[in-house]
Amino acid sequence: MIIVVFGKIRSGKTTVTDLILKYAKKHKISLRNKRFGGPIYESVKEFYAKHDLKFRKFRPMFDAMGQALSEHTSWEEDKLLTYFKEDFDPDEHIIVDDCRRKKQADFLRKHGAIFIQVRCDDNIRKKRCKSGEWTENHISDDDLIFYHKDYVIINKQSKRKLKKNVDTICKLIFGKIYE
Repeated sequence: MIIVVFGKIRSGKTTVTDLILKYAKKHKISLRNKRFGGPIYESVKEFYAKHDLKFRKFRPMFDAMGQALSEHTSWEEDKLLTYFKEDFDPDEHIIVDDCRRKKQADFLRKHGAIFIQVRCDDNIRKKRCKSGEWTENHISDDDLIFYHKDYVIINKQSKRKLKKNVDTICKLIFGKIYE
């Protein structure tokens, strides 16, 4: 099973993913976080090495590389399929919390993914952003706004209520498998 947690920047995707991972661990369900950023991260590292540059995390470089690679569907699908199958254990499930583009979502949907959208008020998200991180209309925020979702979590409540909502969704998702 593949679970995709998606939403705009600082909506709480990582927090929701962490809660799902804790739920899975508590219930002895094998679940591993795989990120689209993995192959992109490796490609950026290769670029730095090829040009004998000292590697550093530079968000605009990752955004540009991700955008360029997503325009080449065959590269992306081949690379992602290899990435998602490496160290693959058929009894293990995967959770992805950095799906930002329609092509990525379509790739995962084709492989039977379950989609959970995390929504959060823009004012709350702005407060969570680091300096210089907030942008209006960034492709990584806008490409999936209207994408099909199986579940929606509104992240404006306390962490305790958020956990309760995540647990409810986990019971629905994992209950289908472990009934």
